[in-house]
Amino acid sequence: MRRAHVLIIGIVFTVLLLALDPFQGMTLFSPWPPGFTNNWEITTRLVDNELNTINTWTHQLAAAQNPYLLADSTLLYPYRVAEPPMNASGVGGGLQLLSWQGNILWEMVIASDSIQLHHDIEPMPNGNILCIAWERKTAEEANAMGRLEIENLLNEFWVDMILEIDPTLPEGENIVWQWRFWDHLIQDVDPSLPGYGAIVDHPELLDINFGTIGAGMGSGLLNGDWLHTNGIQYNAKRDQIVISSRNLGELYIIDHSTTSAEAASHSGGDAGMGGDLLYRWGNPAAYGRGTAEDQQLVYPHSVNWIPQYHPGEGNLLLYNNGYGSFQSAVMELVPPLNEDHTYHIDPDEAYGPAEATIVYSDNIYSPILSGAQRLPNGNTLMTVAVQKRIVEVNSNGIIQWDYTYNGNSNVVPRALKYDIDYLVPNTLGDVNGDGGLDILDLVHTVAMIMGEEELVDGADMNDDGITDILDIVLQIQFILYGTPRSIQ
Repeated sequence: MRRAHVLIIGIVFTVLLLALDPFQGMTLFSPWPPGFTNNWEITTRLVDNELNTINTWTHQLAAAQNPYLLADSTLLYPYRVAEPPMNASGVGGGLQLLSWQGNILWEMVIASDSIQLHHDIEPMPNGNILCIAWERKTAEEANAMGRLEIENLLNEFWVDMILEIDPTLPEGENIVWQWRFWDHLIQDVDPSLPGYGAIVDHPELLDINFGTIGAGMGSGLLNGDWLHTNGIQYNAKRDQIVISSRNLGELYIIDHSTTSAEAASHSGGDAGMGGDLLYRWGNPAAYGRGTAEDQQLVYPHSVNWIPQYHPGEGNLLLYNNGYGSFQSAVMELVPPLNEDHTYHIDPDEAYGPAEATIVYSDNIYSPILSGAQRLPNGNTLMTVAVQKRIVEVNSNGIIQWDYTYNGNSNVVPRALKYDIDYLVPNTLGDVNGDGGLDILDLVHTVAMIMGEEELVDGADMNDDGITDILDIVLQIQFILYGTPRSIQ
C-alpha cells in the first residue's frame, strides 16, 4: 500500500513537472558582490532554462543595475565606478560595451562633482543609449528654486536627468539629447521665485518640496538623493520614455520626440507639451490630487512597457516593493492614452487607472531593487532581489520556472530573459558564406581588392560603397576582438 502511495505521488509530481511551460529563453543577470569590493568574482551570467551556462562575462567593477544583451551578442554593462562622487544605492558612473569574449569594445565614464550616472540604462533601436543621471545642485540653488529645506548634512540636492548617448569607438560619447527634472518644477511657497503656482493645477510639473532629500535608501550612505529614479525604458512606437521614482512612489512618462531645447520647455514635440510630464501614476498626493491613503506605489522599481506582440501589449509593468507590510507585488496597469499622444486626466482628479492589476504577490518580498518582465508567451519573469531569486509565472500565477542564485552576492538586482533565438549571427564580412567571419574571409577579401575575385555582398564592412583596406582593418578587428557590426 505504501509503495502504491509513493508511486501515485511520483506520477502526480511527474505530470505537474511536464505541465510546466516556461518560456524557452536565456536569462541574463549580474549579482552584486558583498560591499561592492573587488575581493569577489564579479560576473554577468547567461543561462538556459536547465541552468546550463551559455556565457559568462567577468568584470573588474560591480554592476550599477542590470546589463543588456544586444542581438549581435555584445553586452551593455553599466558599472559602479571605484570612487563615485555621489555615493548612494544604485550608483553607476561607467558604461562598457563588451564582446561575447569579454573584450571591452567601448567605454565611457560620466562621474564628476556635477553629474553622475546611476541605476538603469536603455539601449535604443538607433544604437544610442538612454542613461539616468544625477545632476548636483547646492542648497542655495535649491532654495532659489523654492525648496524650503535641505534635509542632509552635505547641503546638496541631486536631481535626476536623462541623457541620450551616441557611443563612439573605442571610447567617449556624444550626448545627442537630454531631459532634466530641473526644468519642470513647481513650487507654491514664494511668488518671487521661479515656478510659482498652484500644485493641484499643474500635474505636468513636479513639486520641488515633495519628498525627503538624502534618505539614503537604507544603505546608510550620506547623500543628497531626492527622486532615486531607478528604471527607464523607451517606447519606439510612441517615441516616449517611462521612468520610475522610488522615493516619490511614482512613475512618469515624457516625450522623446522633442529636441533638447524643447525638452527644457513646456511646448513642442508630438504631444505639444515639451518636456513636461505627459503622465504620472502611483502617488496623487505628489501633485495635490490625493492623500497618503491614495498612494498605490511604495518604493517601485523597473517600470517598463509590455512589448509589442506580447499579451498586455502597451500596458505598464512594474515591481511594487512596498505593496503591503513585508509584501511586494508585480503590478500591471493600463495608462489612459489619448490619440494625440497625451494622457487623459479629469479636472481636479488624479490620473487613472483607479487601481492596477496584481500579477503576482506570493512570497516575493524585497524592500529594494527587483523587477518584472512580460515574456512573449504571456508568462511574467520576476526578480526578487534580496532573495537572489528569479521566478517565472504564467497568467494564472502558477510558477513555471524558479531559480535562486547561491553564489557569493548580496542581491541579484534584476534579470532579463531573451528568446533562445535572440542572438543574430554576425554574417557581415562572411564573404565565403560559411556562417562566420574568420581568416578565410580575410583572404578572400584581399583577393577581391586585388581584383583576383569578384566582389560579393558583405565585404564592404563599413558600408561606404567601396571594398578597400578599411574593410580589411574592420575584419581583423572583429576576428581579434569580436567588434559588433552595429557600431562599426
